[in-house]
Amino acid sequence: MIEELLKKYNLKVTDKRVELLNTIVDLNENASIKNILSKSKDMDKTTVYRNLESLEKSGLLTREISGSDIIYLINGHHKHHLTCTKCHESVEIECPFDKQEELNGFTITNHYLNIEGVCNKCQKK
Repeated sequence: MIEELLKKYNLKVTDKRVELLNTIVDLNENASIKNILSKSKDMDKTTVYRNLESLEKSGLLTREISGSDIIYLINGHHKHHLTCTKCHESVEIECPFDKQEELNGFTITNHYLNIEGVCNKCQKK
């Protein structure tokens, strides 16, 4: 599956890229730099950063801001959350941009969405 994804995005299939993408898949929504580096023992920091950058530029990866972390996801598998700034509870929401190809004359190529607020429980306290 990973090899096919790399080929779909016209990227060279290398052991490091396959390992990195498998790590991102395994980590799912927890694929932050810190977590990727801790699971990728065979790769140095430079290799991880260089590959993340090239995979993102190709469109295969997207990154999202989750609290204070940047999370990497395989394109098409991204999720957005509402996060309470008091109790830090997080609720997944549907992406408002997935079905939109254009916005105000701009062709959407990537997006990040981080919504914070105060949940109902914390508002009642």
